[in-house]
Amino acid sequence: MSSFGIAFAPHLPLWLLAVFGGIALAILAFSVYRQAHGAWARLIAFIVILVALANPLIVKETREGLSN
Repeated sequence: MSSFGIAFAPHLPLWLLAVFGGIALAILAFSVYRQAHGAWARLIAFIVILVALANPLIVKETREGLSN
């Protein structure tokens, strides 16, 4: 039997990723408040960068049953 999962091996500490995420959220909130063009494009760019820094991995596990 095999199963798939997602694991994360971040390139940066999690607290630093959280700080970057907070800064990105503040920039996005200010952009929406000022009705700036491209605010949603910035959101997509921030998400792509944060996911890339989180370094997601697809893990495939293969297991065999034990005989009784």
